[in-house]
Amino acid sequence: MKATEKPTGATQAEIELIHRKTLDLLEYAGIWVMSEKARDIFKKHGFRVDGETVYYTGRQVEDAIKTCPSEFRIRARNSKHDLLINKENVYYYPGSTCAFIRDFDGTIRTSSSDDVKNLFKLCQMIPEINCTSELVTSSADINPADTRLYNSLLALKMTDKVNTFSTAEPIELVALLYGKSKEQMREESHKGVTYMLSNISPKSPMTMISSHGELVITASEYGQPLIITPMAMAGLTAPCTLPGVIVQTNAEILATLVLSQLVNPGNPLFYAVISTIVNMKKLLPLGCCPETSIINRVGVQMADYYGLPTRADTSTLSNTMGFQAGAESAFSLVNSVRSGGNLIKGLGSFSGTNAGSFEKLVLDADLVSYMNRLLRPLEFTEETMAVDLIKRVAPHGNFLGEDHTLDHYMEEFCVPDVFLIESLQDWQAKGSRDVLELAHRKVNELIDNYVRPDMDRSVEKDLEKFCEEHYHSRR
Repeated sequence: MKATEKPTGATQAEIELIHRKTLDLLEYAGIWVMSEKARDIFKKHGFRVDGETVYYTGRQVEDAIKTCPSEFRIRARNSKHDLLINKENVYYYPGSTCAFIRDFDGTIRTSSSDDVKNLFKLCQMIPEINCTSELVTSSADINPADTRLYNSLLALKMTDKVNTFSTAEPIELVALLYGKSKEQMREESHKGVTYMLSNISPKSPMTMISSHGELVITASEYGQPLIITPMAMAGLTAPCTLPGVIVQTNAEILATLVLSQLVNPGNPLFYAVISTIVNMKKLLPLGCCPETSIINRVGVQMADYYGLPTRADTSTLSNTMGFQAGAESAFSLVNSVRSGGNLIKGLGSFSGTNAGSFEKLVLDADLVSYMNRLLRPLEFTEETMAVDLIKRVAPHGNFLGEDHTLDHYMEEFCVPDVFLIESLQDWQAKGSRDVLELAHRKVNELIDNYVRPDMDRSVEKDLEKFCEEHYHSRR
């Protein structure tokens, strides 16, 4: 491909073809819907249901798409952390539910509740992180059946940013936190105001398992945004050709979208794509590769076609914190943002999202600061072009001591928090420090300086009581 050619994507004609083929799939192949409650909703609205398979007509799908909002606000406990979701804004958050955590010394282990607490301290303290997610879990010392609810409680108590959840029970926690009834939250969603994010991953190929159907229904009943995230794997759970993966993924997203809109017309949601290829010798999904970026690019184009906000990812297949991890993370981040992603997930994760690292979390935050600078548009004004200043100072002077420099350099220049930006001599004089070591120091500094956001004690007790009553290990 020549450097002047466009990045791989789909033409307008191809986008419309994908849509038509998707409707064909949904009408004649249908979706295996394992939730009886979900099937009853489809039946009530006139969908053809044969056993556990639901079939969608093109009109039913397109009518549902029309009700989805293209812009809405997600409120945080602290209003300065509110997220205005539209096609222009970009927000970032960590990866989720990594099975392992990497310590600074290189040890790979199962994470504990202390790690989860430190994660949320970092989420609160790092300005580039706009909302929270479970990068690590508390499964080392908390009953595995209770980890999601336990972690959700910590997220609500320890941060005042928007939170992301993957089960239904935290939705009731959020309602308690804000003192809202289900009806109030649903009504506010019709006015473009929501309070959290729910992540739902349809199972490929073409399946909606019971727990996912229940989550779609509950989140929609409360009017809270869904992030619909299939992970079809080319050659394993989807065709090995990328166009086949794209069509199947689109069908899985739209099938879930329709259920949400049947429950609550106008319910907000995100079109998210993390479908990928696999290592055919090991049957291992490859979460960061050129093919993933291509699928992601076309997915964002499909979301634009439907007028939906999107979620994309940053990731690395590397099992260490070396060059590969940095290169792949940077490449996937830039691709996700440049493609048009509105929510970018994956900060702090590595090994194909199987493991998390606090050091990588702060290093990825520096990547975000670079990305934010690249996205900030230039403003060509008399002040910023500084022609009069250049006339006065050039050709024999310099600009170091000028008021103009002092007034603008702090906001004009991107200065990374951790990345090294010093000369070789200065670096050697300071002990030839590695950037991973600096990241470790930054992690400890942020954790040591963490200040927990205020929360009314009566509200906190209500949240704790709810969790005590719903922990599986206490029943």
